[in-house]
Amino acid sequence: MKFANTPETRERRIRNALWGLFIGDALAMPAHWFYSLSNIQQYFDGGIRKYEAAPHPHPESFMVGMTYSPDVETANRLGRSYDILQEHVRFYETSYSPAGTASTGA
Repeated sequence: MKFANTPETRERRIRNALWGLFIGDALAMPAHWFYSLSNIQQYFDGGIRKYEAAPHPHPESFMVGMTYSPDVETANRLGRSYDILQEHVRFYETSYSPAGTASTGA
């Protein structure tokens, strides 16, 4: 079967491809950043067969227990700003960090 190569056909195909991407991304979301099949089996009994919320906290998140602690001494020695996060530090203080452990460098 041959499809017409018209602007309308191309637009429809692009639109459908984007919808497929969005749907695939949404369905894959709960398992995103899982690297261990046993963790997927543990958190999603029977596998992922429908849209599911991701577990919180995520068992394999790189953010678990992280804090922001700039190297002020080295930055000062090099004459550079050390506060790379500046006003965005509030986004780093996630529920993955124990309360009060994220440092603003102040």
